[in-house]
Amino acid sequence: MKNLKLFLFTLVAVFAVGFAVNVNAEGNVAKIGETEYATLQAAINAVEDGQTVVLLQDVEENPTIDGKDFVLDLGENTLTVGGYGVDTYESTLVVINGTVTVDEGFGFYLNNGNTFTLDTTAKINGTGTGVMSDLYPANAEVDNTVVVNGEINVEGTAIVLDNASTLIVNEGAKVIGTNGILVADETTTVDEQKIELNKNASTVTVNGYVAGSNVGVTVNGNITSNTEYPTITIGSKAEIVTDGEETVGLYLAGYGKTVIADGARLSGTAGAVEVRSGDLTINGGTFTSTYNGEAVVVTPNGNGSTTVGAALAIAQHSTKLPVNVTINGGTFNGVAAVYESNPQENPYDDISKVHMSITAGTFNATSEDPIHSEDVAGFISGGVYNVSPDPIHVAEGYAIFNVAGTYLVNSNSIESAVITGIQPQTYNGKAQRQNIVVDLNGTTLIKDTDYTVGYSNLTNAGTITMTIKGIGKYSGKVTKTFVRNKAKNTLTVKVANKTVYYSKVKKAAQVVKPITIVKKQGTVTYTKMSGSSAKLLLNKTTGKVTVKKGTKKGKYKIRIKIAASGNTNYKSAYGIRTIYVTVK
Repeated sequence: MKNLKLFLFTLVAVFAVGFAVNVNAEGNVAKIGETEYATLQAAINAVEDGQTVVLLQDVEENPTIDGKDFVLDLGENTLTVGGYGVDTYESTLVVINGTVTVDEGFGFYLNNGNTFTLDTTAKINGTGTGVMSDLYPANAEVDNTVVVNGEINVEGTAIVLDNASTLIVNEGAKVIGTNGILVADETTTVDEQKIELNKNASTVTVNGYVAGSNVGVTVNGNITSNTEYPTITIGSKAEIVTDGEETVGLYLAGYGKTVIADGARLSGTAGAVEVRSGDLTINGGTFTSTYNGEAVVVTPNGNGSTTVGAALAIAQHSTKLPVNVTINGGTFNGVAAVYESNPQENPYDDISKVHMSITAGTFNATSEDPIHSEDVAGFISGGVYNVSPDPIHVAEGYAIFNVAGTYLVNSNSIESAVITGIQPQTYNGKAQRQNIVVDLNGTTLIKDTDYTVGYSNLTNAGTITMTIKGIGKYSGKVTKTFVRNKAKNTLTVKVANKTVYYSKVKKAAQVVKPITIVKKQGTVTYTKMSGSSAKLLLNKTTGKVTVKKGTKKGKYKIRIKIAASGNTNYKSAYGIRTIYVTVK
């Protein structure tokens, strides 16, 4: 753009005739404190750092500012400029309280080393460019900073960054033009010839409203440097729109790095965003193509956008630079939500530099192809879709889940599944399995189709480990444990009272067996609970009762605890029985 100054030098001279000073009969046009000046230029020449120049009436003038630091208070008046407009060098300027009207040419031409702030009370309108950030002379090394808090609404491009500049569009600001913001490639002039440097290391932050009849924000495709490139942040309060026919809100043709925050809103009649080179990271926001056609339309274009109908279009430029798109969130609405294509028919070695990743977001398409990609596969690992995406685009380890007509892409590992239906069991001597339900991301999986179940023990009591393993399109495994309780002991006994004869007891002790074990699990033991220890003795192992020698005639009672120890599969159990032994 440096050659533009040379080219327009004559034009400025022409403007000087009509615009240099227009003082009406009411007198002076500007003041500093109580001192008034006949021209705005005279006041600017006299202003000292930190002072304020106040416009006293509407005026037509193209002032030059060089090495100044002051506030320009328009006094609710209109400053009309043309040509280079307010031509500024190495100055700090804050414009407040009024309107700057551009009658062709530029509103503010920032050459190098300037900090320019448009206050909330100030506005730029007219037929030309609102703010031009240039680098003049060509070897200047100090960048410009532009801060917009007010409104720029012009028929040309609202803001042009033709060198490495810092642009901040704050919340509440409005930037409106044929193009809202243009990040152009730097140029220089050698022997009166314009040379493109193919770079622009500008930093752009947008949190306000940007609109263009052609494009909202654009990065020129001639920017190809991978070391000196623009860095663009679209903040959470930003709104970028276009209302022209088949136009794009954010057009990233040249190389750069762009990050869009959650909360941002972008829309265009063709699409919200088209990226053709560089890195784009979307962390959230709303992206809408207002195109009403039935299918996405793609047209090769080496000097403009290519895709109509996609909320986000990805189309590698004829410059064949890498394209890296990462979507971590956001809502995308269009004929297609995301559409990647190769309209320039770049060869494989170049198109293979296009990379995509979708980890989250909501994707709404009016067509049956919500996520279209001709050159990239296996890049979707998350997101919610109103139409199922093509499985070829789903990353390894992930799957598509249909939940009540809405499609989710999530991990296909059953490690994150909800598993229900596991119940305690009781040993019954047979193989026992669980009747489980495996739900992954709202989808109920099918046993032996989507997963298998293995058991550490099918029969015996104890703590049982289940292993649920994904098969088919599912992966991973989950282990669960449950308890298979011991069964009730089968201990069953019969008891019988016994009689012995005194004639035998008189000579020797007599042994009787009053207890018969019908069934048992484990070892049976016997314990005497009560009874005459002087007359009756109990064998703890056999349960036999010994009537001591010499026991006299009579009826003797003994209470015995009969206990079965149980085993691996049966609980212990016991019973108490009363037995009578008669000596007669």
